[in-house]
Formats: sequence, C-alpha cells, structure tokens
Amino acid sequence: MSSGDSSFLTIEDAVARMINFDYIPEGFSLLDMTDAFRDDAEAAYDNAKLDTLSVEQLDKLRDRLDACEARHTLTMVLLERLERESKDPDSYLEFDLTSDAAPRVSLPSLSDWAAYNFGIRFTFDNAKQAAQPNWEDVTLKIYADYRLGWRVGAETFSRSSFKKIGLLNDRTLGPNRQGGILIGLAMGQKFPSSSIQNNDKAAISRLRDALQRLTRISADPFLTYNSVDGWRPRFKLIDDRRNADERAKAKAKNEPYDDTRGYKAQDDKAGKWLEKNG
Repeated sequence: MSSGDSSFLTIEDAVARMINFDYIPEGFSLLDMTDAFRDDAEAAYDNAKLDTLSVEQLDKLRDRLDACEARHTLTMVLLERLERESKDPDSYLEFDLTSDAAPRVSLPSLSDWAAYNFGIRFTFDNAKQAAQPNWEDVTLKIYADYRLGWRVGAETFSRSSFKKIGLLNDRTLGPNRQGGILIGLAMGQKFPSSSIQNNDKAAISRLRDALQRLTRISADPFLTYNSVDGWRPRFKLIDDRRNADERAKAKAKNEPYDDTRGYKAQDDKAGKWLEKNG
C-alpha cells in the first residue's frame, strides 16, 4: 500500500485506510492479513485453553480473538460494499473508472462516506485541514423546500440541500431526525429538550457529519454539550424559509421587506416533525 496521501485509492487500499491497517506485504491481500491475525488469535486462545490458564487470561485472549474476527468481517463487508458502490451510477462516492485497471475511489468522498455510513473517521490531508476556516466564521441559511446556503465570512453563499447532505427522509420527503434537529436549532430550540439519550448522541453525530460534508470543515460545528444549553452551533444559523416567501411578496407589491421578523413553525413536514420530536 502506498505510504502517501494520493487523490485516489484502490478499493483495497481504501478499506485498509478505513480499518487503520497501514501495511500489506507484497504478494498478500488485505483479507490475507486480517485472516492471518484472526488465525493467530484463535490459535493463542485454543492453546491457552489446553494449558488451563486462568479465567482472566482466557478472557483477554477471547477479547483479542473477538476483535480480530470483527475486523476481518468488517474488512469483507467494506470490500464488498465498495465494489457495489463502484458499479452504482448514483453513488455518492467519486470513482476513477477511466482505465482498465481496478476502480479507484477519491479520498475526500471516501472520508465523507465512511464517516456518515459507518462512523469511521480518518485524516487525509493535514496541510489542507490546518488551513480550514473556523466554524465561528460560517453562516448557514435554511431556505424553503429544504434548500441550504452557506458561506464563510462575507463570501457569496454556496448552495446545497437537505437531500444532498443526508438530512431528508427519502420516503416522506420531509426532514429526517437530524434535519429536524437543524431546523429546531435555527428556530432557537434546545437540543435535546430534556435529558440526553443514546439516540440523541447518534443523531447529533450524523448532523455533525452532514455539516462537515457540506463545508469540508473537519472541526466540530457544535459547542461542547452541557445540560443547560444542550448542543449549540458554533456557526450562525438562520431559518430563512418564511423570509424567502415574504421577500417575494414584498417585491411583487413593491413594498419594503423587514428581515428582522422571526419565523414561527409552519404546518408543513418540518413543523409536524418538530411538534412530535421537539
């Protein structure tokens, strides 16, 4: 496996990066190596049982075997998943399929995909990360129809959408849980509204990933959780869904528009989500 950070990786090198396996000897595959570690751990455990070691020693070796088995299984799953993704024209991942060689996947898209789908994070360009802007300089706007705009400082707004960054429920076409949380935060609501639950941690983690994927800023977009404030964004978050409609009406009537007016929950999919989950 290459030691540097290239733009594209083979599928095997991509999975090796995801499971933090940094050396594959020449002539061996990644699965060969994970299987070898599993076999070694199994042999050590079986020999320990024959030697009648203590329960504590056996537990340590059993834990080692379980971890090696899990990593081997994870490797097989990820290899198969990436192979399927390389054949999917709608995949979020960016592949280089221009040559007859094996498909190669881009590191930035792999980093986003792995974090969002599996909670697997890794760095790939320390120099670029060091030069990233601060979340405190970011402004994020939520527009009607679940569209998004974001910028750093006084830059022009870049456009995206809830769907593009994984905040929309494909079945209902309304916000999923993390999308609803973002809308609630933009409306000044606390999240979570009461004591923190495990599913709250998973939801805020997915929302973090979506925002990092949107901006390419790897730092945490939220302030440290506390029981009084919950999770609060480091960035400026504006709910502009109603304002866009009001601006259009004011323009049509040639009336001045007051952009200081607040937005109250509409009777739409987001409003219904917030009523149930707020």
